[in-house]
Amino acid sequence: MKLSYLFEELSRREFQNPDTGNMFFPAYIYCYEPQKEYQIRKEILELKDRLIRPDIFQECMVINIYTEFIDHLMTEKLGDESLFDLFIKQEKEESATEAGENLKNVADSIEFLKRIDEKIRVHFQLPSKYKKVYVLVQGFGSIFPYLSASEFLKRFEEYVSGGGYKIVVFYPGKYENNHFYLFNEINHESIYRASLLNK
Repeated sequence: MKLSYLFEELSRREFQNPDTGNMFFPAYIYCYEPQKEYQIRKEILELKDRLIRPDIFQECMVINIYTEFIDHLMTEKLGDESLFDLFIKQEKEESATEAGENLKNVADSIEFLKRIDEKIRVHFQLPSKYKKVYVLVQGFGSIFPYLSASEFLKRFEEYVSGGGYKIVVFYPGKYENNHFYLFNEINHESIYRASLLNK
């Protein structure tokens, strides 16, 4: 399993306490090689399964931010049409650039952030025999360029802080010289409040 080091970190009893670590903003980043996207998706599910076993007892929540975004576009309506259908039509009939800007606005909207927050709240409110501390968020390679990991964490900070959980963002890129490089190339990420979880 390629996420062995991450598993070791998340399974440490001290780290499992939501009040330890980065207490002011309990957000963490795990970088991975972008070309291993599909492998990482599989390993995240394996990580979830390993953390729920009896000696660790952690029930993780896994969120694909891109899937949530598509669901949001398809359920939110303007008149009789979903935002998804409206933006597809706008891209075909008017301007792809304008449609792209509208998609960015929706991805960065309070409504979308509240959707993610509500989903997390429901997860933690549901009764379970397991402990719940971690929310694992993936899909930032797919949702690019509409929403970046840095923008999401910056806007989502008010929901995470004091929420009693730790959020781990899976980042398709590298961290080098105090900078994050999306897809190992694009240096536009300023994730200054989150802690790096790579070895």
